[in-house]
Amino acid sequence: MGLLGKTLWRKEETTPLHEAAELKPIAGGTYPPPETITALITKVFDECAQCDCPTEIVTIPSGLPPAASVVDCSVTSIVTTATSIKTNPLNPTKSKVSVTIQFTLTIDYADASGAIHTISEDYYLSKTVLLYALQGMNVVVFATGQCLDTTVAPDGLSISANVGLFIVIKTTADIQFVLTGHEAPQPPACVEVSPVTCEQFLANCEAGKLWPPWPPQPPV
Repeated sequence: MGLLGKTLWRKEETTPLHEAAELKPIAGGTYPPPETITALITKVFDECAQCDCPTEIVTIPSGLPPAASVVDCSVTSIVTTATSIKTNPLNPTKSKVSVTIQFTLTIDYADASGAIHTISEDYYLSKTVLLYALQGMNVVVFATGQCLDTTVAPDGLSISANVGLFIVIKTTADIQFVLTGHEAPQPPACVEVSPVTCEQFLANCEAGKLWPPWPPQPPV
């Protein structure tokens, strides 16, 4: 069932909000009496995460001088262009879920004179994975990417780029859910903290402390 039901992210060595110093709602907000409601929500039935490192060849367009060196390389856009579900009636946990992701690779390069030129190319990555899925469910994809490193061809007419992609694929459906609760009052005032340094950010990323990467919920 992929990552379904597992704890995906937690802060370590922090004090839960309910155990910290009491923060009263702004303007004296109070909780109204509880009530039972029926809500229409999106339920995640299954999900999986995967990292891919494709190598793409970016060709220098005709009319531009050959590349001498790469100044910058980045993934500037990632969108999901297609999704499909091929259900397995005998075993829904092994339905085939297919997705196609389009990502844009943008490279700034310098020619022999030192002049800077920018080129962008679109590339596609298709994946088919096994997830729990029934006909009529939706496929939600979250993806991020970065350019890891580049190599200029000896003739300067192309650039090889290694790209790192982090992809999460989910099967979802809207369901009715009965909840007992109450409307939330205005939240308490924020506790401002110092900005996180780059070193801390990278350390948190490697330790998995940036999961989950939403809200907001990622688009399909």
